[in-house]
Amino acid sequence: MLGYNYLKPDPSCHVMRFRGGKVVREGVGLGMLYFAPTSTIVKVPITNFGRTFNFKELTSDYQQIYVGGRINFKFSDTKSASESFNLSVSHGGDFEDDSVFEEIEEMVLSELGVAIKSAVGKHDLKTAITDSSTISKDVGNKIEGSKTLERAGVSVIGLSISVIKADPEMIRALEANVRESVQMAADKAIFERRNKAIDTEREVQDNELNTKELVTKRNAEIEKQKQSDSILIRKRSQDAELDLERQRQDTQIELGKKKTDADVINESARTSYVEQRAKNDEMEAGVLAAGLKKRVGALNGLDWRVVAAMNGSSDMSHSILADAVHDLAKNASKINEISITPDMLGRLLK
Repeated sequence: MLGYNYLKPDPSCHVMRFRGGKVVREGVGLGMLYFAPTSTIVKVPITNFGRTFNFKELTSDYQQIYVGGRINFKFSDTKSASESFNLSVSHGGDFEDDSVFEEIEEMVLSELGVAIKSAVGKHDLKTAITDSSTISKDVGNKIEGSKTLERAGVSVIGLSISVIKADPEMIRALEANVRESVQMAADKAIFERRNKAIDTEREVQDNELNTKELVTKRNAEIEKQKQSDSILIRKRSQDAELDLERQRQDTQIELGKKKTDADVINESARTSYVEQRAKNDEMEAGVLAAGLKKRVGALNGLDWRVVAAMNGSSDMSHSILADAVHDLAKNASKINEISITPDMLGRLLK
């Protein structure tokens, strides 16, 4: 209609309208009515692009390996992208040059190949195969720092290396080497285990010998200690016996001394007792003599027969009786009558 067109783009595109070589309007998913004879419309996709890759490179020891994976990228600078690639669209909204995206992918893969070649060339075959993380990190650092991609407004948002492998013949050779290394390591481990077992057995024997020596030495020390203890106990026993004997002798001496002192005290007391007793006997004798003298003085002038009768002696009474009978018989001429009853006679004869 009179040269005017209306563009309704996808929301995943950044739309720019050029007129006279200058951007007069732009925006993400921007729909617009434009005058076709004087306007150029450019659509820069802001979605992510992905591409698998598989490169064959040489390692530092000149062995071929295959590196495969996937790389993801996008347009990070729409202005640089519009200046580097033909992203203009026709009046129907389609890209005028459909091969532009193949060109972009080739550029990214070319930069990626350079980065992989540089990273793989630093390592030998064995390291490159077994240490894929290091290669992946080196490639990522190089591709992210690519000046070519930066000028084209393209940035890498993801890189994954999933395969790093060598030729089948080389893999079999490496497997043989690995098997040989593993076998050698196993043989070495067996040898080391045997040596370790021998060393362990030797250590056990040495420990047993050391233990026996220690036991023998300890037994000798114990026996020596027992002898020393026995001698010490015997000496202490003898010392104790000597001390007891000395104490017993000291006790006996002390007891003897005390006994002697007691004997002296007893003899002194006995002497005092004998002297006192002699004095008492002398005084008692004097008292008895004085009493006897008084008694004798009291009996002085009495007939002996009276004294005898007073004494109460049975023999004396018979003598007195005999004397009385004799006196009766002598003076019978003077006696007219005398009566002697049996009772009187029996009483006298008792």
